[in-house]
Amino acid sequence: MLYAPAPNMLMNRVEREARVIANGFDEMCREHVADLEKLYGSISVLLLAGSKNAENENDHVRIVLFRVLSNALKSFTAAFSLLRTGWRLQPYQCMRNCMEALSVTLHLAIHPDELEKFEKDELISTKTFKSAKELMPQFGSVYGTLSTDFAHIGRPFRFVQKGIAYTQDESDLWYCLGALVSILWLTYQVTELVFLDSAEEPQFWKRMADRGYRMDLSEKAKAWQTKIASRYKEFMREAQAN
Repeated sequence: MLYAPAPNMLMNRVEREARVIANGFDEMCREHVADLEKLYGSISVLLLAGSKNAENENDHVRIVLFRVLSNALKSFTAAFSLLRTGWRLQPYQCMRNCMEALSVTLHLAIHPDELEKFEKDELISTKTFKSAKELMPQFGSVYGTLSTDFAHIGRPFRFVQKGIAYTQDESDLWYCLGALVSILWLTYQVTELVFLDSAEEPQFWKRMADRGYRMDLSEKAKAWQTKIASRYKEFMREAQAN
């Protein structure tokens, strides 16, 4: 039996169907997107302030890190856009790319002597996770899950991914939104660490007397964390059990 392709199948999926799915997503996830917007806006403002200060101080390392972090935020934006238009699996690959950029950022912040290697394309980005995990141990588990299940052809690829409108009880949607907010939370922490001097009200880090840093969440950050965790705890637990 022969099947004749319908005209414009690709454009229908990325235009007409995507708009319908996105409209449903926007209505269903209004409060969740508002959480993301608050974090995203805070990161963007801090990035801009940090880049201006780096330029004024001729701080080449932080100028470069601003570029890396800007691209990390763009990878996050791509992941969100994919989820919003109905792609359940593909956002994670953009999230992994974002995590790798965050890892490189932390590595160069700790080892600025490696900047020349980075600029010569001699720094192996996946080798920087040791530095990232020293400062933020959660990097290991998040990156491992993204790599094992999504960047490589893992468990989710054994099932046909949906390409239809979301439903209120769809765990894939809430799990992916939970992953997005977790990645954005890490992005905020890394950005603040790099541009701590530009943060009017630090939320995550405190500079120590020995010129080191210690994570010390503000009351505001703790409240955010509690709110976000309560939104997604049920769905993250359910997805991990399946």
